[in-house]
Amino acid sequence: MACSSLKDEEVDKLDGVETSCHALVDCPAAKAVWSFDYLRKVSKAHEVVDFVQDIVRVLNKDELCFIFVMMWIIWFERNSKIYGCSGRDPGGISKSAAEYFR
Repeated sequence: MACSSLKDEEVDKLDGVETSCHALVDCPAAKAVWSFDYLRKVSKAHEVVDFVQDIVRVLNKDELCFIFVMMWIIWFERNSKIYGCSGRDPGGISKSAAEYFR
């Protein structure tokens, strides 16, 4: 899940640092996990705290819980890939989140 698809110009926009919001929401690897596309319609924030404040205003409790589980699994998979473990495919991550959420 680590963003290996950042082009140089995108890294420059991020000042060479992958933000947590990019890693969890905007990165092509993270986007592949999300089965719905409205998160960025709800919030254009670049920091996770601001992003969460925005989505809390419009999503219900179950949706928020599912979003947080997905973000946790995306972060776990990202770190696994960074430290040399193979990651799951996006469908596997979504399935794990759905199972955990039940």
